[in-house]
Amino acid sequence: MPRVEGRELVARARARDPGLRVVFMTGQPDEASALARDELVLHKPFTPELLARALRTALDGAGD
Repeated sequence: MPRVEGRELVARARARDPGLRVVFMTGQPDEASALARDELVLHKPFTPELLARALRTALDGAGD
């Protein structure tokens, strides 16, 4: 995304909706370790099944 990192975008969105659920995607292992432990992170490449599970987990509110 031009001019905005994913974490900054999520912070702005959560300022408006604190309960916002997010699934981060990254191909960089060091980026994933910088996220909060309760964040859902998909590591690239991933399968459609892993994506579906991550989205289901986010929608079900895991970590709430």
